[in-house]
Amino acid sequence: MRVLESGLAASTSESGVLVIHLLNRCNLHCRHCYMNAVPDGGNILPADIVCRALQEAKLLGIRTVHLTGGEPFVYPEIHRVLEFASGLRDFQLFISTNGTRIGSHEAQWMKAAGAGAQISIDGPEEYHDRFRGMRGAFAASNSAIQMLVAAGVPVTVVVTITGQPLLPAVPRRVGVGRRGRAHQRAAAAGNRSRRPHCRCKIV
Repeated sequence: MRVLESGLAASTSESGVLVIHLLNRCNLHCRHCYMNAVPDGGNILPADIVCRALQEAKLLGIRTVHLTGGEPFVYPEIHRVLEFASGLRDFQLFISTNGTRIGSHEAQWMKAAGAGAQISIDGPEEYHDRFRGMRGAFAASNSAIQMLVAAGVPVTVVVTITGQPLLPAVPRRVGVGRRGRAHQRAAAAGNRSRRPHCRCKIV
């Protein structure tokens, strides 16, 4: 079934934003995950469908596409999808990622595709690692941010606000500048409550 023939067309055209959940697999165990993503998640969107959706995005009036998961960089065909996207410049492409699986190759793939990164950082190292369910998560995400910035990939740090006064420390702790700050609420799904997000653009 073509994307234009689905019920997606009307709602997506109104917002101009398409969010593609590539899979429900993730290497972290985040407390607030509304996808209930797990390391052995078995729901994976075929790459042919992802590429077809990207190709038809212009016809739907899409201006922004988000690739998310689960974790996009555990998606088996993420390189193929980014290579395909590199030939499409009709919309802004963002990848929502925890950053722990990004190395120099992944940074270059994103650069070639003209994609921006949205990386989750939720506070100081100890808190972030506990919140994300993996020791070393903060260090890996921090390294990814540095690598992406060096490669010329736009980076936005996404913070889940939990009531603790952690936000002002985040841009300094990841070692880069701060351009701006904007708030939005996360979409509610499953049995997770809504948590406000803050986005800090990195320069």
